[in-house]
Amino acid sequence: MTGPGRVRTHDGADLHVPASGGLTGDVRVGVRPEKITLVPGDETVNGGRNILRGKVIVSAFLGVSIQYVIQTAAGEELNVFTQNTEGSEPDSLGVGRDVQLAWSPEHTFVVARG
Repeated sequence: MTGPGRVRTHDGADLHVPASGGLTGDVRVGVRPEKITLVPGDETVNGGRNILRGKVIVSAFLGVSIQYVIQTAAGEELNVFTQNTEGSEPDSLGVGRDVQLAWSPEHTFVVARG
């Protein structure tokens, strides 16, 4: 933790978090996959949202939703589920595309590491 309401990831991203419940030091941060919005890497994300950058490595069309696996710059793999509102997979979010994972800070949770 770098201070109240803020965590810096090991790869340097600053994330805003709700109160950490007194946790200090080395922590883990999480967010539910359905709370994340995928934004193409070259688009602007509305202010105040947490953002991680990554690349789409898997895109699975599931009918009513699309499951993405995103590999961050630090190598972690994150799952994201989006509602299929277009009836097909968006071209701008296909495999190999650079994306931004964006979510509201209030959807972030902090837990003790280990």
